[in-house]
Amino acid sequence: FVKAFIFLLLSPFILVGLILYLLFVVVTLPCAPKRLPNLIRDIGFLKALLFTKGYIDDLNARSDNKWTTADFWAEAAKKHHGREFVKYVNDGSSYTYAEADELMSKAANGLHKRLNLKAGDCVGLLMTNRPEFLFISYGLQKLGVACAMLNPSVGGKGLHHSCEITKVSALVFGVEHTEQATELFKYRQSQSQSQSQSQ
Repeated sequence: FVKAFIFLLLSPFILVGLILYLLFVVVTLPCAPKRLPNLIRDIGFLKALLFTKGYIDDLNARSDNKWTTADFWAEAAKKHHGREFVKYVNDGSSYTYAEADELMSKAANGLHKRLNLKAGDCVGLLMTNRPEFLFISYGLQKLGVACAMLNPSVGGKGLHHSCEITKVSALVFGVEHTEQATELFKYRQSQSQSQSQSQ
């Protein structure tokens, strides 16, 4: 008797819930084929996110939380050396983990020799989005050098301000930003001259 009473009491809620569910299915069903690729992409993203979290947890457990992005990269390059790391759609170029690691090391060695960089320095990177951007920024991280990624759409005083805030000691720029870099050097030179004259 008690079970029948509870069922009668809850049946309107169950019926309303069922009607709302059917209404939801009828309304959203026509959109489902269009949204399926997004759902598949989102599931892939969540899977990659969970894999990355597990990987980071493993690294933390092994190294007492004293690992850097460069350590993470070295581990990934060793594990996936033959797999494709990045594909640049603008020109169709593609790099494996091993090729990217070699280019990052070359960038690190070249910048270290040319700019006499040491751990703790900060280098400004003014470049459009392309594979070299990755190679240089990760190469700097291999040296223990911070990389300030500067906004290419900002110039003059704004770019100078960004360099001042991040305490940039050197600037690496793409050939497409030569004009902005020249403008920055002229602005910094005029600022240092005006400061020396005022003292």
